[in-house]
Amino acid sequence: MVLRENTIGQTFLLPTEVRTLIPDDHVCFFIEKIVNCVDFSEIDFQYVDTPGQKAYPAAMLVRIIILGTIYSIHSSRKLERIVRENIVFMYLAGFQTPVFSTIAAFKREYNDLIEKVFLETINYGHNRDLIDLDSICINGSKTRTYANKYNNLTNTDVVKLLYIIKKGIITDMEENKALENRQNKTIKPG
Repeated sequence: MVLRENTIGQTFLLPTEVRTLIPDDHVCFFIEKIVNCVDFSEIDFQYVDTPGQKAYPAAMLVRIIILGTIYSIHSSRKLERIVRENIVFMYLAGFQTPVFSTIAAFKREYNDLIEKVFLETINYGHNRDLIDLDSICINGSKTRTYANKYNNLTNTDVVKLLYIIKKGIITDMEENKALENRQNKTIKPG
């Protein structure tokens, strides 16, 4: 038996296309196609010629939020970290690195849009056997139902899927509250 070379830190002679590092059948390419069909120009236009740092494209934020949701990553803090560490998330983010507060604010402000794109993604993927509904982590809760235009999704499936999106906002609020409590405990006057 021969030992393979330890190649950590190896540099490439030629830059490699990131897509070649991701399996061809990865769900991220499917998410990319679905999100590319949505018109985000109205949202993006709001940030043209405004003061401050440049805003991230809405499509990019939706892509990482949807993949995170499929992977049961509901926390914006965790999304911020994984976008810096995971090649698939880096690809969907276009190697941009939004901070958790930007992700959380986008989730709150554009929740309805994220719900719509998420349902379209799940429905399209489920109908083509690309996404297994049972593999998505779902905790039941009541939320408004959409008229079921999604072919193979039951109203119960739609309600559960919408709760998953809401869970991201709830998780962010819980994390902020826990962080606030920790800070208050460490800064007690006395």
